[in-house]
Amino acid sequence: MQRDMDDFDRTFIDNDTLVPSSGFSARVMDAVRDEAAEPPPLPFPWRPFVIGVLACVVWAASAIQVMTRLDRGIVQDMALPLVEAGKMPLYLAAAVLGALIVLALKRTVIR
Repeated sequence: MQRDMDDFDRTFIDNDTLVPSSGFSARVMDAVRDEAAEPPPLPFPWRPFVIGVLACVVWAASAIQVMTRLDRGIVQDMALPLVEAGKMPLYLAAAVLGALIVLALKRTVIR
């Protein structure tokens, strides 16, 4: 290892001084100025994020409370017309879902 280090040191001592290519320092300074001129990144919107998370927690807690206190007979009475309607609600749901997919694709393609 000592011998390798001596060869390494001798290589730098024997060589002439290194001179950067013409325009190198100007390009570096231009890059530094361009980087300094860029606006700082936008901060993360913590406040709306926390409000949204809290709203989701409140919504989930209220949904759990409603589901635990709900009478099962009422749910069956509400679902009975859907069962009697046959496949019509499924066709309606498929049409709505298809429309939403088309709108989402249109929105992403236009951007």
